[in-house]
Amino acid sequence: MVVVDKVVRRFGPVMACAGVSFAAPEKSVTVLLGPNGAGKSTVLGVVSGRLMPHGGDALVEGASVSANPIGVRALTGSVAEDQAFPDCVTARGFLRFACSLRLVPRRDRDAEVSRVAELCSVTDVLNRPARELSRGYRRRLALAGALVSDPPVLVLDEPTAGLDPAQLAGFRELVRSLAQTKTVILSTHILSEAEAVADRIVVIAEGLVRAEGSVDEIRGQDGLERAFLRLVEATPAAEAPR
Repeated sequence: MVVVDKVVRRFGPVMACAGVSFAAPEKSVTVLLGPNGAGKSTVLGVVSGRLMPHGGDALVEGASVSANPIGVRALTGSVAEDQAFPDCVTARGFLRFACSLRLVPRRDRDAEVSRVAELCSVTDVLNRPARELSRGYRRRLALAGALVSDPPVLVLDEPTAGLDPAQLAGFRELVRSLAQTKTVILSTHILSEAEAVADRIVVIAEGLVRAEGSVDEIRGQDGLERAFLRLVEATPAAEAPR
């Protein structure tokens, strides 16, 4: 389980998070929904232990981001919005590097690479350069790297951006299957995408939580879609938090 409690985070004069609070239950998918620049990526950065909050805290499986960021990183698998891969590194090499970062013993790395590759359906491209893979395969490879050492929490930033309909359906199915055993938190700016995959939705705009609840609860709030569209239009394109 993940609990975000009044998290504040600034970047210079820009207030990216202005007191964000929500809970993400275990064995579920919680979607942070908001326009570009709403503060979603900043929240995910705090939850994964990559960013320190300037106020408040986040608890990941009981570990405090403020007090124990290294412990939090060990508990979370994280995928960035536009995952970068080093030049000339094969998909297998990328996963072996992920194993080294996760301190997987050398004797166990081949087995771990095979496990996550099969789970994310990238076994057939393991010997190909990672940067030359299609976007769909790169997203799956990034997810496979996040699953090394089987962390209980997954943090995915805009994981379906740029996928075609077939890739999108497959990725949704994979995320839903992972949520049977993990806490999954992902971000999107697409309302229909949130409704398709989420157990809970947290609507964020301008660094604040605007609405929160189950999919049915969110759907039952009169005019939520119109309100969300107004938030998109109201969020400045410049000076906006991520």
